[in-house]
Amino acid sequence: AFDADYRLTGLEKLLAKAAVNDDGLVEDMKTELRNEFATIKNTFKHYACQSSEMFTMGWNSWNVFVKLLCAGEGDDEPPSTPATPPPETPPPATPESRPGSSSSPAKPRTPGGGKRGGAALRRSDTDMIFFKACTIGPKGPMNPMKSLNRFQFLEAVVRLGVGRWKNDVDSPLDAVLKTLERMAAMLEDAAEQHMFHDRLWCEMTDDSHRANMEGLRRCYRLHIGDGERPGVEKRMSLGEWLGLANKLGLFDDGPGRAPVTERDAKAAFSRALVVHEDELGGEACRKLTYIEFVECLLRVADAQAKSDDGKRERA
Repeated sequence: AFDADYRLTGLEKLLAKAAVNDDGLVEDMKTELRNEFATIKNTFKHYACQSSEMFTMGWNSWNVFVKLLCAGEGDDEPPSTPATPPPETPPPATPESRPGSSSSPAKPRTPGGGKRGGAALRRSDTDMIFFKACTIGPKGPMNPMKSLNRFQFLEAVVRLGVGRWKNDVDSPLDAVLKTLERMAAMLEDAAEQHMFHDRLWCEMTDDSHRANMEGLRRCYRLHIGDGERPGVEKRMSLGEWLGLANKLGLFDDGPGRAPVTERDAKAAFSRALVVHEDELGGEACRKLTYIEFVECLLRVADAQAKSDDGKRERA
């Protein structure tokens, strides 16, 4: 997936300009981005699934990400647990009214971390990084103009890192590495995702799945394919998943279990989806196969168990 994302960005040209005195910068940067692609992908999923766009990162979610990434001016410690974004507000409607233009009011500076002399970015700077990244890649319904796909987020992260920390470190590569280090610290559940698979994809889960497979498959088939064209493989959309979750009462209190939030249900959906190499390849990559549906149920059950007085138990 990294190679497909990287090809869609403009990073080769961008880095080539910065590599006048460093012949190895382009390849070194590509190697480090590949090594840390899981961090980039998981950060993107975390913030995208908190916005109304779900599969792309909206303007509000981008601003929350930037604020947390650059938090703590004068403090070199990485930022901690990410917060839930505020309610969605629309981004500037036209290029003429975008922040930083002559027709828009001055914006407050975004908090910045790092050493004295660091290039703390203004809100208008980070907004322009967002909007510039939104314009790259092939045009189409899977690539909206006002939110970021994963490959666009990849480019935006590099631009943001170089712009924010270029004066604190020796090279653009070091600036991006500092950015990725801080992003990794922001992922509150990076280790938890590994623990999830170790804890729930086990022999006991497999036995339970085999015993209930017929009912699970019937449930899946009854709630998929609304509006699908004949001959197209039917998968479960986000709306169908949330409808099923509501029908099952997952958002309500019940005996012996705690309710989950719609955000938990969306996060479970997003994390259960396999990462597709081509995220612009069509709606299928944004829908659950049967096995992804099973993982989605497991993730919701896990969220219920963890939210029940903080005690972890088999759900």
